[in-house]
Amino acid sequence: MVTALLQLAPLEQRLDDDERRAVDVLASAGLITAQEAVSATARIEPWEPLRSTG
Repeated sequence: MVTALLQLAPLEQRLDDDERRAVDVLASAGLITAQEAVSATARIEPWEPLRSTG
């Protein structure tokens, strides 16, 4: 657990199975390099607070 936490930046997570398959398809089609596919991670983007208008 500690190793996994230390290997990734705070806002990055490992790809899940569906995301990994999608990255593999992109690599197979030549749209990204093998190095990009291997180093791909999911990034958590902070949401801005929702504001109501009216």
